[in-house]
Amino acid sequence: MAGVEDDAAGLAWAAQGYLTAIGDLESRVAAAGRAWADLPAVLDSPVVTPVLTPLMDPAVRLAGLLLESARRLHEVCVAAQRELEFYRGQQAGLVEEIGRFRHEAPGFAAAERERRRAAGDALWAANLMPSFREVSELAGWEASIRRRVADHNALLDAELRSIAARIRAIRDGEEGSVVLPELGTPGAAGTLVNEGMPAVAAAAFTGVGIGAVLAELSEAEVRAAFAGDAELLDWIRHLHPADAYHWWAGLSPAQRHVAIEAAPGLIGNLPGIPYTDRSRANIILLKQTLTDLAHRGLTETDEYTALKAVQKGLVRGADGGLGCELILLKLGAQPLAAISVGNLDTAKNVTFMVPGMATKADSMPAIVRAAENLAQQQEKDLGAGMDSAVVAWIGYHAPGANAVLDEARSANAVAGARNLVADLNGFQATRAVNGSTTPNTSIVAHSYGTLVAAAAVKTAHVDHVVLEGSPGIPTSIAHTVAELKVPKGEVFATQATNDGWAQVGQVLALEARRDPTDPLFGAHDFSSDGTDGSRPVTQHGPLIGKDPDRASYWDAGTQSIANTAKVTLGRGQDIPVEGAPLDRSPDPLGPMTKIGIK
Repeated sequence: MAGVEDDAAGLAWAAQGYLTAIGDLESRVAAAGRAWADLPAVLDSPVVTPVLTPLMDPAVRLAGLLLESARRLHEVCVAAQRELEFYRGQQAGLVEEIGRFRHEAPGFAAAERERRRAAGDALWAANLMPSFREVSELAGWEASIRRRVADHNALLDAELRSIAARIRAIRDGEEGSVVLPELGTPGAAGTLVNEGMPAVAAAAFTGVGIGAVLAELSEAEVRAAFAGDAELLDWIRHLHPADAYHWWAGLSPAQRHVAIEAAPGLIGNLPGIPYTDRSRANIILLKQTLTDLAHRGLTETDEYTALKAVQKGLVRGADGGLGCELILLKLGAQPLAAISVGNLDTAKNVTFMVPGMATKADSMPAIVRAAENLAQQQEKDLGAGMDSAVVAWIGYHAPGANAVLDEARSANAVAGARNLVADLNGFQATRAVNGSTTPNTSIVAHSYGTLVAAAAVKTAHVDHVVLEGSPGIPTSIAHTVAELKVPKGEVFATQATNDGWAQVGQVLALEARRDPTDPLFGAHDFSSDGTDGSRPVTQHGPLIGKDPDRASYWDAGTQSIANTAKVTLGRGQDIPVEGAPLDRSPDPLGPMTKIGIK
């Protein structure tokens, strides 16, 4: 077991002494600089000053850099003291428990031998000292100790490396930083293996990473660790996406398979894990949860209905021939989910479709159909073999229809935006480390989803945004596109003439909102009224289906879906600018008399 042999308090004490000494040096240099400045005026001349000043300025500047580096080093060392004291206490507890195991194991074994003898077990009658593995209580206790020691070693090693990295960051920081003495790369701070412990346990009691520890365990032991070790699961849950990617890549295929089966809810939603593996995990979780709910007689609940709809959406996506992945699944009374039509691990063009009011996970088949419509339109534009993925993203709790008026419900948009930002950042971080091409990324949002999208791209970067049938963007989110983190000219908006619901939100909302098709908002407007001879959008939607007389923004064959595909492929500047409020109707309130919604 890795021991904490470093003098943690001494580390902080030495850093404090260094800081004090450098502070004194900086004061003396500053005083010397002031004395230099106070020399007689006779020296203040165009001839003498340029010669004298360079002699002192570098010293003052270097002293300031030394002091700043010393302050940062002191902060790091004080924090390191706290962390190392924690691990020293953890180590002491584990050593104590190992000693207790050694002390109590013979008694457990003797009791088990007598119990078996009393039961007439002839094989145990001559078993003078049975192996601890033959005693279930001891086997479980030893396995628990072994896992916790392995975690201690891995986390301590990671902490030591983190401390060294923070000190190196001071040493190798911005130009002009003082160069601190070179530090060696820390490994385990020492090894403490309790004599008498089983050899298999001792083999695991080394200062190595969790991935390496798992590599030494049997399939059953790995499964038990993922299923029941809360500390291990918490460590994985908080990995940075890049670290999660490399950790996952370091596991063998068999270990990854075990992890997916043992902890599908964790692996299925962990940024950094390849989406193909996340999908496998989420599909397992989906099937397990449906089976469990059915066994408990809960097939009439909202959760069961929603999860069955997610399952149906997966089947639909697979039947569509474009391939699909369940990249997000969060359980609860109102589950959240996302299905990708196409491969998110490799696609060069990626679009997140964000639906609006009253959308729940039970709407997934319809939103997957919308994603298919967009993907198929992209394929028409790009030709066979197109490399795109479209995500049907139901990753937030959308409010009901009253959200078009209720100011308080804008809180749903902000909460939804946080989820969307997390998924976008996780996606971009995953793609940044997996060696694939940097994707062209878009958000296509409808109705209340436009509020979520606008709030998200104040933080997250995407290449293109399309806002369709918006009930108005609250000015608390953005007054103009200039406030959004999107390249200039790449925010697009459309609203059909007959979409009365959008205008209801814009005109009657209890908060200040701006129609994104208003020229003052600054988006590139385009028409959804069939001005190019294609299907016009006749109502709010977002999806109607094959009705020849009605259509909405995400239906196949509409001007809206055709223009949206162009935008997501980076060809939005080819779309005519039309569809502003006065283009749609000379009567500002006219569409409100034609409200239609599916």
